[in-house]
Amino acid sequence: MAIEIEEPTLFENILHYGLFVGAIFQIICILAVIFIPKSESEQDSEEELKQGSNSAKKESIKTQVLPVMGQTDKVEDWSLIHPSDSFSALGLVV
Repeated sequence: MAIEIEEPTLFENILHYGLFVGAIFQIICILAVIFIPKSESEQDSEEELKQGSNSAKKESIKTQVLPVMGQTDKVEDWSLIHPSDSFSALGLVV
């Protein structure tokens, strides 16, 4: 008495080989991130950041846009922003 193994359907074949193609694509993407050198503009901006002072770095953090709260102004003190403000802007009750 032998066990019969059914032949895979078309969908199972597509799924089987599609998973392999997806895995190979992910490996290629990861290797590209690791091995492809940065462009010149990215390297220049990194050098400028290294040469900049700490106040310039703090300023860039303070000038982030806050789209959830609808604020686009510079935030001078992050401690003034309370998490419940963003929930109330979305209409959620805290």
